[in-house]
Amino acid sequence: MSGDIDEIFREYFRRIQRAIRRIEEEIEKELSTLKPMWDHERECLEPLYDIIDEGDEIKVTFDLPYIKRDTLSVNIGEHEIVVEAELKEEMRYTSYNVGKRREICFRRFYKRLILPEDVEPKGAKVTYKRGFLIITVPKKRKGYRIEVE
Repeated sequence: MSGDIDEIFREYFRRIQRAIRRIEEEIEKELSTLKPMWDHERECLEPLYDIIDEGDEIKVTFDLPYIKRDTLSVNIGEHEIVVEAELKEEMRYTSYNVGKRREICFRRFYKRLILPEDVEPKGAKVTYKRGFLIITVPKKRKGYRIEVE
């Protein structure tokens, strides 16, 4: 009788182990598609951002602290937004690995963001205040209602 119970527990334990391995594989697969939020060759950081669907328009907020405002560039297309800006001072990141020192320097922010829906770039409103860039852009109309006479 106790042999049956032991076998039942071993089988449940094997199932749990298989499930954990599948979850770990899924996590590794997802993490492998992620890219870092910096490009050390171009010396740029990718800013944090948030996209909010507000019905008829899309609102995108970028976190751009410590930039030279006169270098801020915003380009809006039907499918994407590209934001660039130079930092007031370069930022350095130093890491130390076994006997090695690695230093990365960042001089600007850069982000090319694909929008979830097509937009009308000409109707965009852009403001920058206290380190936040806020872009509100109307969605492209998909159809028109026509009155029948």
